[in-house]
Amino acid sequence: MSALTGLGPIEVGVLEACDRTSAVPAAPYRKSALIVGELYNTTGIGPRFGYEVLCDMARPYISHLALIDFHGNFGSVEFSPASPRYTESRLTPLGAAALEAERGGGGALPIGLINGDTHVGGSRPPMHPRRVLSALRAAAMDANDDELVDLVGLPAFPTGCAVAGERAEFASGQPTTLRLHARITAIGPRDLVVSHLPPDVNVNTIANSIQRNIDFPGRPGQPPGREGPHPIAQVNDQSTTALGTRLLITVRPDADLDEATRVLNDIYGIRRAITVTFGQPLPALLRDWIRIHGRDDLEGRLALIEAAIVTTL
Repeated sequence: MSALTGLGPIEVGVLEACDRTSAVPAAPYRKSALIVGELYNTTGIGPRFGYEVLCDMARPYISHLALIDFHGNFGSVEFSPASPRYTESRLTPLGAAALEAERGGGGALPIGLINGDTHVGGSRPPMHPRRVLSALRAAAMDANDDELVDLVGLPAFPTGCAVAGERAEFASGQPTTLRLHARITAIGPRDLVVSHLPPDVNVNTIANSIQRNIDFPGRPGQPPGREGPHPIAQVNDQSTTALGTRLLITVRPDADLDEATRVLNDIYGIRRAITVTFGQPLPALLRDWIRIHGRDDLEGRLALIEAAIVTTL
């Protein structure tokens, strides 16, 4: 992980490949196949893996901060992206600034601190981008530990799922188990919407689990007290690129929404747990970042981050 941006070596390699193929912010998009081919030629990283990293650097459900400006279908949790022959990419302004930082110019950027690395199996969670920026500004003004912890709060995932956990334990730098939960919203007397799933959860898997529960309500292992008709009548996947993940749940006329919600809460994927850690207390992490990288043009560097936030948290 780079000390200047918090990016991994493959991510930095993708930025370099974009630059070498003139896939930069002021230029036209370049074929993604050309970029991943350049990555392979210079690093030996295979095009299949390199393309997935390239897509991840653009996907708003993976990263709060996009480093790649993508043109075409970059896929979803459920579906693979279009072939790199049919998509185009280039650096975002922040991606170009990150590459400049890696080359020793423009100053360090706290990209990794915000995006984290849990999407590649690491332990650093994504954080609320605006909260992190506020905390870094406060750390530069010598705010105390409690103020910094209050500003940062718990991790925030780009999917928008609800997050619960022990904030003091997390802020101490200890490994902490977070409970991630999809959002379940009543939109009528018989309808619920499940949205904002935890990361790495496949909406089709959840929809199929709900449908199996509807079709086989008396199967072995049914929770005690739920041997009767299933409270959910129907599930419809209404997910789109514009709406994001959205499952419409219709409840039976003789059941209530609270019971249907309890049933939904038993389904893996609607709820899941993840263990995360930064490895050191959060206040120390923020102060170290300011100490190592300095206060010079701090506001300008953080403004670059602010302009690049792609999530709506």
